[in-house]
Amino acid sequence: MIEEAEKVLSSLNSPSHIINSLKGQISMTNKNYEMANSHFESCLKEESNSSFYHYLLGSCLLNSPNGDHKRAYHLLIKAAQLDSFDPRIFLQLGNYQRYVTQDFKR
Repeated sequence: MIEEAEKVLSSLNSPSHIINSLKGQISMTNKNYEMANSHFESCLKEESNSSFYHYLLGSCLLNSPNGDHKRAYHLLIKAAQLDSFDPRIFLQLGNYQRYVTQDFKR
């Protein structure tokens, strides 16, 4: 199924950051965080002011067992600064607070 999705993505005439975003989301769904991280990094290089790409890379790093949680936090904060109305960002910041810092009092 993943191979079929990648064939379809390759045939699209879309900007590479959109294709990389979709490939990254597929990789993250399959828990291939290193591959997802690579795709999301490419997205941010092309669209550095995208709150969505900051959110995706931050989420990837936060969910990865070997992820850079400090960087994930900063990416999620940047995403929130770029789009303060996206609840997904704040959900991930809450997950950071709960699972990484283990701050259960807030």
